[in-house]
This record gives sequence, structure tokens and C-alpha cells, in this order.
Amino acid sequence: MKRFFSASALTLALCAISFASGCGAEPGGVSLPPQTGEAVQTDASQPVYAQDAYIAPVRAAEIDGVIEIREKMFIAQCNDIYLNPDEYLGKTVRIEGMYSEYAEEGGDVYYSVARLGPGCCGNDGVAGFEFTSSDLPECELDDWICVEGVITPMTYDDGYETVIIGDAVVTLKAERGAEFVSQ
Repeated sequence: MKRFFSASALTLALCAISFASGCGAEPGGVSLPPQTGEAVQTDASQPVYAQDAYIAPVRAAEIDGVIEIREKMFIAQCNDIYLNPDEYLGKTVRIEGMYSEYAEEGGDVYYSVARLGPGCCGNDGVAGFEFTSSDLPECELDDWICVEGVITPMTYDDGYETVIIGDAVVTLKAERGAEFVSQ
């Protein structure tokens, strides 16, 4: 079965993008020393050790109970949801990006909201989410949309497990954000 985002390709691409993007500061804005193993105090309640800081999650802002994935840290925030699904399951998320769809030979249609980013061969990476919606507006490929829905577990016929945005409300947007994001 084909998917928009294969497990290994998406995870590998998102991890590579996160590491290659040059994120050298904690969410609190403190630059990290070289990997010495010494504790680095941040705004968090616990110290973060320098050797662990490069995998520290970048949390999306939660406003009025909705997790907003913003343009500035788009890839990192999407990546955090994929890598830590248990922390996000059942929570509402809002994300903007380009509309895409994929139809399988059997007739199943899959929808996604995504943005372009760095990849293995230049600017050929994609970051975003597959979504389901019972009331999808008339959309053309690459239309700019806002998707708001619940992070939901998904298991495909071949046993692959991931998360998608379920029960999404999709809105066409006149104003486009950045199609290409780098972090």
C-alpha cells in the first residue's frame, strides 16, 4: 500500500532535517556548550544535559486548547508529534500548508497538508500530516489550507502505525504562508 509519508522515509527525512537545520539553542534561547555532559539550565524545571540537548523536543504553542504548528518551527514541531505520539493523541492541532491528495488503485483517497523543506537532494523534502475530513471543501492541488483536527492513531493494512489529523475541519485560505520551511 502506498502512503503520502512512508514511515522510514518520513522519519529519516524529518530527523535529518532537524539535525541539519542548525538548531543549537534550547526552547528558552540558551545556547548549548559542546557535548561535554555538563548540565545546562533552561527555562524547564529540569536541567538538560548537553549530550541530550540535540534531541530535545520543540513543543508547539497551545492556545485555547489548540496546538498551533507555526511556520517558524514547522518541521521540528511536526517531527515532535510523530516521534512522541502518546503526548499528542487526542489533542487538537491546527496547521496550514498546501493541499494534496493521493488516490490508490482500489479507490481509497488520502489527503494531506504539507510544506516543502530541505531533503536528501536539495529542496525536495516534505513535512506535514495526512488528514481525514467528512466535510472537505472543493480543493485543488497546492491550494493553501488550514486544517484543524484531533491527533489520531492510524494503522494501515500492512501494519504500519502512525498518527494523522482526524475529524479535520478544512478551510481554504486566500493568504499563503511560506511554502518552503527550513526548520
